[in-house]
Amino acid sequence: RSQSSRRRSEMARAHEQALRDELLAEQYRLQEVVESTGVAIWEYDLVHRFLSVSERWHVVSGYSREELGDNVLTSWLGMVHPEDRPRISATFADLTNLQGDRFEYEYRMRQKDGQWMWVQSLAHIVARDGNGQPIKVAGINLEVTQQKEAEIRIHALNASLEAQMQEAMARSEARATLGTLIASVSQDRKSTRLNSSHDQRSR
Repeated sequence: RSQSSRRRSEMARAHEQALRDELLAEQYRLQEVVESTGVAIWEYDLVHRFLSVSERWHVVSGYSREELGDNVLTSWLGMVHPEDRPRISATFADLTNLQGDRFEYEYRMRQKDGQWMWVQSLAHIVARDGNGQPIKVAGINLEVTQQKEAEIRIHALNASLEAQMQEAMARSEARATLGTLIASVSQDRKSTRLNSSHDQRSR
C-alpha cells in the first residue's frame, strides 16, 4: 500500500511537471511569435512602481538588461522626451476615469545612439484592487518613427501651402484695391478735365 501510494504521488508530480513544462514551452512559443513581429512587451506595477520589459524592448532602445536593471522605470523616464513626459504622467494619473480598460499614447524616446524614435504604446489594465482602482497595466510598444516623420512633413507641407495661399490672396486683394484706387483717380482726373473744358466753353 505504501509503494502504491508512493507511485501515485510520483505520477502526480510527474504529471504536474509535464504540465509546467508544456506551459513554459507555450510561453516561449508565444514570446517568439511576439518578438518576431517587432513589438516590445511591457508590464507596469502601479503599486510598487515596477516596470518590466521584454528583450525586444532592449533591442529597440539599444540598452542591455544589465545596463538598465530589472526595474527600468527610472531609466525609461530619463529616455522619454521632456516635452512628452507630462502627457504620459497625465495619462497614467487619469486611469481611474478611463472608459474601459484600453488606452494608447505616443511619445519620443532617445535610443542609446542618441537618435530619437517615436513610440506608439497600446496598453491594457490587467488588474484592479478591491475598490476597482488599476494596480497593474501591460502593453506593447511599436516603433512608428517613419510614419510620424511622414505625418510631420505632411503637416509642415499643408502649413506652407496654406501660408502661400494666404499670401497669394493678400496680394490679389492688394492688387484689387490698387486697381480700384487707380480707377478712382483716373475717373477723378477725367471728371476734372471735363469740368475744365466745360468752364472754358462757358467763357
